[in-house]
Amino acid sequence: MLLVVQRCKSAEILVSKKVIAKIKMGLVLLLGIEKRDSLKEVRYLVNQIKSLRIFNDDQDTINLSIRDV
Repeated sequence: MLLVVQRCKSAEILVSKKVIAKIKMGLVLLLGIEKRDSLKEVRYLVNQIKSLRIFNDDQDTINLSIRDV
């Protein structure tokens, strides 16, 4: 399993030049899963991502998680 996490101010998904989904501030996740990867590993990553303090707070310090924003 391989995961790339990137925070973004906005993001869109385009299919045939048509926007099918978009977000404002959040996370873009690129996840590669193989057949041998387990649901336990996926749950572990989800919990880690939810707790990752990657967003700025009111004092402009990177101290907020995706749950906080």
